[in-house]
Amino acid sequence: MLFITGERRGPRAAAVEPANPPAAPPVRPLSAPLPPLPSASPVDTARAPQAGAANLRAKRWAVVDDLTHLTRYPPYARPLNRSMTDILEPHGRHESAVPLHALLGVREAPDDERDLFVLLTGPRYDVLPGEPLAATLTVTRGMPGPARPPVALGDVEATVLRFGQPEAIAVGSFPLNDDGAHGDAAAGDGTYSAALPVDTFPALRGFAGMVFLRVRFRVGAAAPVTRTLDFLLAGDPPAHFVGPVDEELREGELVLTPRLRVSAAGHYLVRGLLFDGRDEPVGYATFRGYLPEGEGVTPLRFPGLLFHEAGADGPFRLRGLTGRRLASGSEATDRLVPDAPWEHTTRPYPRRVFASAEWASAARQRVLEEATRLADDNPPLVPHTRPTVADCLPLQREVSPGTTQRTRSRDRATPILSCPRRSKLSWSSEPA
Repeated sequence: MLFITGERRGPRAAAVEPANPPAAPPVRPLSAPLPPLPSASPVDTARAPQAGAANLRAKRWAVVDDLTHLTRYPPYARPLNRSMTDILEPHGRHESAVPLHALLGVREAPDDERDLFVLLTGPRYDVLPGEPLAATLTVTRGMPGPARPPVALGDVEATVLRFGQPEAIAVGSFPLNDDGAHGDAAAGDGTYSAALPVDTFPALRGFAGMVFLRVRFRVGAAAPVTRTLDFLLAGDPPAHFVGPVDEELREGELVLTPRLRVSAAGHYLVRGLLFDGRDEPVGYATFRGYLPEGEGVTPLRFPGLLFHEAGADGPFRLRGLTGRRLASGSEATDRLVPDAPWEHTTRPYPRRVFASAEWASAARQRVLEEATRLADDNPPLVPHTRPTVADCLPLQREVSPGTTQRTRSRDRATPILSCPRRSKLSWSSEPA
């Protein structure tokens, strides 16, 4: 089944009035007969549908071009650049400053220069055993920046809550200070911080799951304000990265194989980042598969097209190795593998030893052929009524007496190619 998303409609053309409009005709008395309406030009009536159909077809072919470009790499590897901070910093936090008046329930547009902005963040989201719960709080006049000194706060208190049902459970509290101690970088700089080991709270020892840090503070004489920061306590590691890393050239690809010492069998997800000799990012590759207890291998395959498009030559550096054991059964969260503390440097491979061809597979070919068929005018395609949410929900149908099978609603005469939550337009081969 092919999902095609995103036909964007352009703005309507505004009516253009002549610079010197003609004088208004004299008022005709009501008794005088009105002249007949002019007949529509056959050229105009024929041209409009043709222009609309051509425009629609051009948009569909643009979708095919985008799909061809996006699938030129296999699903286990992608190019990497400096703007992809979520990949370069997988454990980092990316909170944004929030206007203080919004936290107080006042609905109005923020003023980036004069309003107070609140930023509560921390060094990382995932917390391993032995690592602290750390957070920093700043309030600035205007959006945070080098020229925006923080303002002083009062009664800054943090409460730690552990995820629970039906509600989170408070396990302890501590202050955030601006005293240059207990995790605060510098005294008197207007940044309130704290960093406490997880084991400080007995209720969190051995716990793996979501933890919330609820910070309450006061700005001047205003009412107290509350902000919440969430963390994932990873629990005991299910595996560790061990060396060495094997490397080989295989069918025009660079294959680097890190090793894991696995203590808990399961399905693992491992990702590695590759940089060239200039320390510029080239791409990242992912391994996903089942690993039994013991020593397991996680081959990371970097297609040759990555090196040609990035203009990269060796030696290459594999760094940023991250991994996790995916949750299964009754497990609530994934279990984090500690990042590899080392990086691997490859031999000085020249770019010419890598294949420059795009990814070719039967699956990709089927997708592109289906997209091409839908974009073609034979049969002519017209916008089709969007399916309802009910059309996309899982249904139960009886397969045999006493058994059921989950399926999805489909109309075989008019195939549904997308759901409202995924796409803005679906197509049918017959007029609506």
